[in-house]
Amino acid sequence: MFQGTNVVNGAENHPVHLHGYSFYVVGTGFENFNNETDPKNYNLVDSLELNTVGVPKYGWAAIRFRAVIQEYGSCIVTWNGMLLGAWRLF
Repeated sequence: MFQGTNVVNGAENHPVHLHGYSFYVVGTGFENFNNETDPKNYNLVDSLELNTVGVPKYGWAAIRFRAVIQEYGSCIVTWNGMLLGAWRLF
């Protein structure tokens, strides 16, 4: 789950991606993510498979993905745009 805190007063939304992965966007919303109520509205049946999601300004986006770690290598996930605590990842 990505939470846009807008510490740096930037654009309307911020694109976020996982290098080398596609993922399913199971939910998005505005304001702070609520651990008790927001997951009840997740779309786990026919969610969109994307490689980039725009996290709304002062909003959140929840994703679902399978991390595959290869036998003879390492899995490095790079998060762009996370300076100054601008994003929280759960």
